[in-house]
Amino acid sequence: MTYSYFVPARANLIGEHTDYNNGLSLPFSLDLGIALIARPNNLDFVSLESDALGSWTSSEEAISEFQRQAMAVIEETRAIGVRLELSSTIPIGAGLSSSAAYIGALCIALGGQRPLIEMAQMAQRCEARAGNNVGLLDQLATLGSSKGCALLIDFSGLSFEDVPLPPSVAFTAVHSGVARSLATSEYALRRSQCDRARDEMGGWSSATLDHVKGLSDALLRARARHVITENQRVREAVVACRSDDIRTLGRLISESHASLRDDFEVSLPVIDEMVAHVESQGGVLGARIMGGGFGGCVLVAHEPGVIIEASGHRQWALRAESGAFERLGWPR
Repeated sequence: MTYSYFVPARANLIGEHTDYNNGLSLPFSLDLGIALIARPNNLDFVSLESDALGSWTSSEEAISEFQRQAMAVIEETRAIGVRLELSSTIPIGAGLSSSAAYIGALCIALGGQRPLIEMAQMAQRCEARAGNNVGLLDQLATLGSSKGCALLIDFSGLSFEDVPLPPSVAFTAVHSGVARSLATSEYALRRSQCDRARDEMGGWSSATLDHVKGLSDALLRARARHVITENQRVREAVVACRSDDIRTLGRLISESHASLRDDFEVSLPVIDEMVAHVESQGGVLGARIMGGGFGGCVLVAHEPGVIIEASGHRQWALRAESGAFERLGWPR
C-alpha cells in the first residue's frame, strides 16, 4: 500500500524569535512544500530517496544534516520497513522552514496520526535530537495553518486561532543570496541571551519595557526589548489584518526588521541593503528579514500586481495555502 503526504513551507508574517520566549507569532503556510510517498519495503530499515538530497538508509551512518534529521525521526518513531520517496519545492536555507516541513513530513509518515500540538512537539523533539533546539513556530505553522489565513500562535499557553489575510496585500519572498543554517548561526547564542534576560526579569509573561530598563547588561536589554516590542507588533498586525489596514501592516513589518537588525542583531548588511532597495519601490508596503536570520529571504508586503525589482535574486510569490492537517483532513 502507498501513502502520500504533503507538508507546506511557511512564511512568518511577523513575530520572530518570540516562540521560544512564550510570546506571539503570526505565520502562514505556503503552496511550496515537501511531498512524501511512503511504501513498505519489508526490510529492517528505512530507506529515503530524494532527487535533491540523494539516497540513504537508516542502516548507514547519518552524516549530512538531512540524514541526521531523518535518523532523529526514525529513532523517535522506531520505524522500520518503510521506503520513503521525497520531493521538495522549498528552497533550502531561505528561511521558509524547509527543515520543519521535512521533519514534519517524516513524522507524519512514520509516526502516525496525532493531534496537532502533539505532532508539532514530536517534530520539535526530532529537530532538537538532530542538533537544532528550536521553538514550535515552524512546526505549528507548517502543520496547522488554514488556507487564506495566518495562524496567530500564543506560545505561553499553546493556543492558536486563524486570522484571515487581507485580500488587498500580497507577499513576495526575495532570496538574499546568503544561505542560512540555524545549526551554524548564532541562533543558540540568541536563545541563551534571552534566557538570561528572562531569568533576570522573572519571566516573560509580565515583562514590560520598564523591566527591560532594569536589566544589568546592555546586550540583554536589547534582546529583551526586541521580544517585548515584537509581541506588541504581532498584536497590532492582527488588528491591521482584520481591518484591512495594509499601510499599518507594512509599517509594522518594517519596524520588525529594524528591531531584528538593531536589537536582536540577526540581519546582515546585504540584507539591510536589500530591504532598503525594495522598500524604495512603488507599491511596496514594508519588508524585513524572515526566519531565524543570518541570511535567507526578505519578506516583502506589497500591493497586488506589484512586481518586485531585485535583479539577480530568486524570488517567489507567496500564496497562503493550508497546512498538512487541513490538506489531509485531520482535526487540529
